[in-house]
Amino acid sequence: MDLSAENPFADLMTKAVKLKGAQQAQLRTQFDSWPQYFQHSLFMQESVVTVRAKPFPERIAAAEGMKAAGNAHFNAEAHEEAVAEYEKALAVFKYLENKDPGWKKKGIEDGDMLTTDFECADLEDQKRLEALKISCYLNISVAKFKLKEFAVCIQSCDDTLELDPKNVKAYYRRAQALITPASSGALEFDRAISDLQKAYAIDPENRGVRKLLRELMEQRTKQRALDKETFSGMFNRGQVYDEATAGKATQLDEAAREQKFQQEVEEAEALARGLEAKGKADYAKEIREKVAQAQEVRNRRLKSVDFFNPTPEMIANAKEGGIDLTDRNVQQMLHDLQEEERNKASSTSPGKPNESKQSPPGAVESVDSLLKSMSSTEIAQLLSREGIDYHKISDRDQFLETARQVLLSKLDDKEPEKPSYARTIVLLAVAWTLLRLYTSGGLSALGRIAMSAITGTADSGVDQATKVMDIFDED
Repeated sequence: MDLSAENPFADLMTKAVKLKGAQQAQLRTQFDSWPQYFQHSLFMQESVVTVRAKPFPERIAAAEGMKAAGNAHFNAEAHEEAVAEYEKALAVFKYLENKDPGWKKKGIEDGDMLTTDFECADLEDQKRLEALKISCYLNISVAKFKLKEFAVCIQSCDDTLELDPKNVKAYYRRAQALITPASSGALEFDRAISDLQKAYAIDPENRGVRKLLRELMEQRTKQRALDKETFSGMFNRGQVYDEATAGKATQLDEAAREQKFQQEVEEAEALARGLEAKGKADYAKEIREKVAQAQEVRNRRLKSVDFFNPTPEMIANAKEGGIDLTDRNVQQMLHDLQEEERNKASSTSPGKPNESKQSPPGAVESVDSLLKSMSSTEIAQLLSREGIDYHKISDRDQFLETARQVLLSKLDDKEPEKPSYARTIVLLAVAWTLLRLYTSGGLSALGRIAMSAITGTADSGVDQATKVMDIFDED
């Protein structure tokens, strides 16, 4: 039968095998979570299985002989063979069995697993057994560390500390295994430092512990800076405008920045998958969350306009609307209004609760900037058109605060539109112009001029508000 890739049947069978493998894996999640040296106890040769049925003195003697054989292999730098002997010694007392006789054909399922962890009735025998286990776990951790299998090294240290919570060697070895992989970051450094601090509390005279602890304390600051550059730094990459780096950013090609950003995202995802493969799902999740945050912030910043560093095109567009975009106060006002719109858009996005209706800081700063540019006469005209008797206000601070609240109410009543590049400048320019006309009375004057042009009549009247005495003239 043709089983080539072009054969539809062969292709179907390949997919079926993969599907079965995936389904089978779902049936043995607990088995897959156990350390290798415990999983291997299910597959021990007959010589080990036979020893399990013997009395304790013979069992412990046989297990200690296996451990001695492992030490001989270790001294010969045959680390794989050494681990195999340590696994056999452990499997004499702690092992897995499958209650399904046909499991080798059917496959491994968690529901068929039987675990045995032998304990002695005699206290001295139990101490001897635990000493054997601790020795084997520690030896496995050293061998696996040399083999660069750091996840198994950490698991064997975990098992050691479960039996002996004050084992300095286990804390020290686990700390080494945490910081040695290239993927180690600030989280691993913190855990390693925690282990070394516990070891130091138990044995303050241990030179190895003190030396490594001192080194890690010095390196932690550097590592945190590296993590910030690798992940948190993504928040500053790819943005169109940034006051500190605007000159350099505008020289970069957008396509190149996008390619670099995507490459960093892919590298972070590869790192997350590697951590998952090593049983570090929490770390992988944290990395993915940081990447998602970086992408969200980058997307927001790509849509923003830097009014503090306007391009010639932006200045020209603003000039058409009667706005001087080179004026620092105007730049600040437009920037604040843009931030206000973005904040409102964020507060009303799906999945986010609506916040209480309150003027955002950007709007407040814009109004304060506008008030500073207005004379007391213009402010009085504003209050007069709102039906507020400003003559009764004798305190200047109250006078300004009243005008401030009026202007804020005008901003709060308007729904922000989605900003675009050219439209943002033009619309904000129009808003600025209309707001100034409104506060100065110019808007009503324009209306009278328009009516005069239509009806052919002349308006000789003078707005009474323009005759008002400026009761708060600045010196």
